[in-house]
Amino acid sequence: MTKLSEILGEKYTHDTFTKKLLLNDKIETDKELWNEVKPILRKYANAEEGCLVIDDTLLAKPYSKINEVIHLHYDHTIHRNAKGIMMLNFQYTDASGISLPVGYEIVTKTEDVYDEKKKKWVKKSKYSTPKVKTILKKI
Repeated sequence: MTKLSEILGEKYTHDTFTKKLLLNDKIETDKELWNEVKPILRKYANAEEGCLVIDDTLLAKPYSKINEVIHLHYDHTIHRNAKGIMMLNFQYTDASGISLPVGYEIVTKTEDVYDEKKKKWVKKSKYSTPKVKTILKKI
């Protein structure tokens, strides 16, 4: 947020973004976040050098019970499955240094799928890596 306020000048301070985006009780979904960020992004977006960065974050919950949100997910930092909440973060960035959060998604495992290898029913996310790649190609 500090870097973003430097890039945008005195019009937007670090506190403006903190209060508007992070502490705003009205922002509970990625759509509400997008509605807050969209006017700023449209003003500063660079079509030739801008890109959308997608990153996954696992919020560890080792002592919580497994449910649709808290589940086993592959953790790239420890190279194995870990129990927690998986969140995908979407961020716009460009060569000028601007970086804006544009959305997020909590990965839930709601689909029942029979695993032939384990010979049992397991929970899977509605979105797999191939499905996400197909969606991104359309964008």
